[in-house]
Amino acid sequence: MKKKHIITCLLAVLAATVWAQVPQGTWHGSIAVAGTPINLIFHFKDKESTMDSPNQGTRNIPINITYSDKDSISISIKSINATYSGHIKAKVISGEFRQAGKKMRLDLTQGNLTVKRPQEPKSPLPYYGEEITFKNPHDGTELSGTLTLPKNYTNTTPVVIMVTGSGLQNRDEEIVGHKPFFVISDYLARHGIGALRYDDRSAGLSKGDATNATTETFTQDAEAAVNYMKKVQKFKNVGILGHSEGGLIGIILGAKDVVRYVVTLAAPAQQGNQVLLNQAYTLLNSQKAPDHITSKYTRVLNSIYNMRMKGEQFADPEKTLSDISKKLNTTIPKFMHRDLVKVMKSWTPWLDYIIRYNPVNDIQNIKVPILALYGEKDTQVLHKDNSFIMTQNLPENPLSQVRTYPGLNHLFQHAQTGNPLEYGNIEETISPEILEKITTWIKSIK
Repeated sequence: MKKKHIITCLLAVLAATVWAQVPQGTWHGSIAVAGTPINLIFHFKDKESTMDSPNQGTRNIPINITYSDKDSISISIKSINATYSGHIKAKVISGEFRQAGKKMRLDLTQGNLTVKRPQEPKSPLPYYGEEITFKNPHDGTELSGTLTLPKNYTNTTPVVIMVTGSGLQNRDEEIVGHKPFFVISDYLARHGIGALRYDDRSAGLSKGDATNATTETFTQDAEAAVNYMKKVQKFKNVGILGHSEGGLIGIILGAKDVVRYVVTLAAPAQQGNQVLLNQAYTLLNSQKAPDHITSKYTRVLNSIYNMRMKGEQFADPEKTLSDISKKLNTTIPKFMHRDLVKVMKSWTPWLDYIIRYNPVNDIQNIKVPILALYGEKDTQVLHKDNSFIMTQNLPENPLSQVRTYPGLNHLFQHAQTGNPLEYGNIEETISPEILEKITTWIKSIK
């Protein structure tokens, strides 16, 4: 008994010695994925350490420090199946990051990562700003936002309702350190145009439950914002500006004739399932996945979408995926298998709606002028097919325009590859030529 007590005490002393050497504070570095630098930030706080991946918009990923002394450290990150081990010297940790069988060099420097966002507005701002709330009458959800108006505005001043893309986002459409809607609304206000940007339901200061929300739900939210500006704020020249899925919402409201004009940024014109398949194929190619593997993955994914569109359920995702693979006579790598199982397990009403929705009918019925902009390097909504469908189906209107800009990605930044992992590394939030185009076009609508 005494011997056991001595051993227990010895283990406690050894553990205390190891944990006493854990580096404290924030450290940052980057790994290269398909040639794109991916920033990683580690926050060491003894046994409560976390990691951020700002390029992917993820924060506070739990990490487990499996070993640490004055010279070295080993880390396990179970949620992403990754490990890191490094040698500590002064304010640098030199080491290796491993994930999905790949080894990548990762050197960490003490201190936080600083990113430059030169377009982000700084106070004092030369226009009016007001915090507002409005309600979706369909379910009573209260939404919060910011209304910006130029000085000397009148009730005929053009005002745009800004609608974010897919995924719950705040009023600035904040992503990987960028605030594109803040930058756009600032530019518009400085050039005589008002804007209402609002937090998505259950994001920021907005209330409501987004668990079962679909594009239809978010369209109702946007229409409530339009009605608020017209009926409460008494503005007569209200339009809509939507990015990605927000562009779809703009198209729907343009077809309903509840706005004076529509601006879309990277709005899908294809049916949702095709947009998502193209997106998966393009992103896998950008990560240097072999063509035969990419083709297999998208074929299986397409089968999953087709099953859902027929109303079939995923009671046992593992069995479903196995059955699909047998039917297609194909196999995919384990990490892709895990990804597709996760897709089925986390299926949402939003995804059910989006894969079925085809915008063509609404595009053909748009009753107001529309400015539809696309980026040539967009890997999320491919410009070629979507701009073509948009052009072919828009009603005749001398003010409507469809434009594709070379070198711009899904966020309309000047980009090298268009890969989403690149967004956070680009200092520019949105191309100045896009800001100018939106402004001059809105002003042309009389």
